[in-house]
Amino acid sequence: MNIKFPYRSGIESLPSIYEHLKQLWQVAMLLDTIGMPLEDWCPPADTPDNARRNVAFDKNGPSPAAVAIFHEEEKADPSEKFRILGVWNGKEDDGGAVLLHKLSIASNHSRSSFELNSKGVQALEKKENIVQIINTLLEIFPAPFIQVSPPPYATRHAVFEDHPGVGWMLYLPEILTPAQVPEAPELIPVLDKDNKRKGTIVVSVPNETFSVKNKEHVKVANAIEIRLADQDLLPRFSNL
Repeated sequence: MNIKFPYRSGIESLPSIYEHLKQLWQVAMLLDTIGMPLEDWCPPADTPDNARRNVAFDKNGPSPAAVAIFHEEEKADPSEKFRILGVWNGKEDDGGAVLLHKLSIASNHSRSSFELNSKGVQALEKKENIVQIINTLLEIFPAPFIQVSPPPYATRHAVFEDHPGVGWMLYLPEILTPAQVPEAPELIPVLDKDNKRKGTIVVSVPNETFSVKNKEHVKVANAIEIRLADQDLLPRFSNL
């Protein structure tokens, strides 16, 4: 299951690598509580075995080894406008996951983005865990939406090319009601720090894990996308 979104950072200069990594650490800390161990995450290297020799995070934040590795990478290919940091959980094939954060300054035309890409991670196949992750991501990033779907959905099954797909779940900064989206079997309110409603998680399949192999799952997600687009509630990538 993949969780991703683009966003505009609004920053005028890049933070330190430590501060940049700290945002991924915040996500990793949450993932640790749902069964994806903090100590599994490792920074990049030339081989998987070499990557596993270093840990990216500990309970206090990004590790000195990870910061040093990314410093060396940046020296080799410096940029003042954007930076991409990624960590891997050390597992190949099923159970594998990658956290990626591209950070771009406000004057750069490129958008910032966050991605959690995974394959066969059981913790990411539970609805309650995904809802918890979405709420945490909204505390860290100014996400204009958050889409959750298996990898093939966005490229092969979504209705629109210039809109995010609903897939399994889609967070929108809109207060949606069942009357607006009757095709959605579940709408989960999202609250801000003052306990006021700030958005909605639209869920296409409430009682099982979404699968593109299930035609009914895809049919429901597509119907929700069309309904949202008809009401101009589905954002366009080109407008972000």
